[in-house]
Amino acid sequence: MDVNAAKMIGAGLAPIREYRDAMAGKEAWRTVFSRYGIRLVLIENDAPLANVLRREPGWKEVYGDEQAVVFTKGEG
Repeated sequence: MDVNAAKMIGAGLAPIREYRDAMAGKEAWRTVFSRYGIRLVLIENDAPLANVLRREPGWKEVYGDEQAVVFTKGEG
């Protein structure tokens, strides 16, 4: 089992709340991404988090179409 998956299973509903808040573009997304080592995001093009990542230094949009966008986090 993946270490991150094990953390999520043992944490109850907290990861679901974190996911919901991150997808909404709430400020806690940085903590969630750091905690789970998220460096790649595939998300709907018009999702609130997509708009946040477009403005966030260190994140780069590497693909996008009318439905989805892919972001990667650079080093550092």
